[in-house]
Amino acid sequence: MKKCTFIILLLFVPVLNLLSQDLLIGRFDDYKNSITNINNNFIYVFKQNYYKKINLENFKFDSIPFYSKKDFKISEYSTLFVNSTLYFIHEQGGLVYENRNDSIIRIDNSYNHKLQNDSNIFSYNSKIHRYGGYGFWSARNFITYYNFSLNQWELEVPLNSMTPEGSFLGNDILIGNDLYIINSFMVNPDKNLEILVNKKLWNYNFKEKKWKMLGETDFTTGKYTRIPTIKADNKLFLINESNISIIDVLNNKIELYEKGLPSRHIFSQAFYNEKHFYFFHTDKDKLFLSQVEESELLGNFIGVKKLYTDKKKFKLYFFLILGLVFLILILVKISKYWLDRWGKIEVLENGIRYKRKFVQLDNPTIKILELLISSKKVNSSLILGLVEKEHFSKAHNERLKLQKINELNFKLKTLIEVDYDIIIASKSPFDKRNIEYAIKKSYHFFKK
Repeated sequence: MKKCTFIILLLFVPVLNLLSQDLLIGRFDDYKNSITNINNNFIYVFKQNYYKKINLENFKFDSIPFYSKKDFKISEYSTLFVNSTLYFIHEQGGLVYENRNDSIIRIDNSYNHKLQNDSNIFSYNSKIHRYGGYGFWSARNFITYYNFSLNQWELEVPLNSMTPEGSFLGNDILIGNDLYIINSFMVNPDKNLEILVNKKLWNYNFKEKKWKMLGETDFTTGKYTRIPTIKADNKLFLINESNISIIDVLNNKIELYEKGLPSRHIFSQAFYNEKHFYFFHTDKDKLFLSQVEESELLGNFIGVKKLYTDKKKFKLYFFLILGLVFLILILVKISKYWLDRWGKIEVLENGIRYKRKFVQLDNPTIKILELLISSKKVNSSLILGLVEKEHFSKAHNERLKLQKINELNFKLKTLIEVDYDIIIASKSPFDKRNIEYAIKKSYHFFKK
């Protein structure tokens, strides 16, 4: 389940008298920075040093203390249960903590790279997975999973060349071996400071290891924030401001309903368990957990429409039969091309390629990489000259330079699948105040 951080509302809603069941959790101010999750017949509300374990069978709870280090800030994490073990995954990067006997223990060998804000975190095949995310003015388009044996993140490598645009802040639903990403946002490829609605609906099959674009949809909340969402019976219930949208990807449809009285007061993550719906609401300064039936959640039926329009299928033919000799020559050239390049990193105009994997880079980053490849060591000032903006301060430009170096390092490590830096920084032997950068020459780069 996704993280849910309670947000202070300007207007508190009145207590609901028509709910099937209400449970007082405590003062709202005490839980506004909490995160929640559900596992089996329990809902958990986590604070910094304790959590409340709510039994859904008797609608009672226990307050349980747990220990965490001072640098662990629970509001920065999402929670996920894997095989009944609770994990805390950092919202921005690779940090992973495990709940061991009510002590929060860090288990990863990663770092907070800040490249995957608002990503989709979920469990598949007893592993933590993560798709997409935003950071450094770009969005990710790949899936990573946490390797519990190595205690680090690894890349899920698709077998087909079709991959989605980088996206974030979307809704996900996992049905069997299929992951669906819906209602997400993307970065404008022409203006990296502009955020666009991503109308494409993508599917990734873990068994086949293939991405597939199902089509485009007109459905979007249009809100640049997570809205209350319930996953129930292979469907997504999205609680919009004006209605409830039930997304059924398997049958390619959206059912629209007016809000029932209880659903008008949902402002945080909601849950489904054994035919009951659960959500949090406030009355003045108090926080309640409510249980309702589907008939109470949904109001009048509005209508039904398609979720997406089927994409047109085109059969592409790359080779014309011109003769056996011509075909052999083509195959020989292709084979020679790939043999010459296998194991080398190819620098393209818009990115880098390694063993059939491709990572997109913007123009300034390409220039930085080319400069590093062509020189034994590169002074920091030369790299600064490639990225600095006249209207930015010196300190801001320095941060921009470091961000570009860190982003390039991360993408190279992701592409090659290593856990050490490819670009190394060191002090100049002539002037200790100057920093020099060098790229590991053990990796062979070539430009097409």
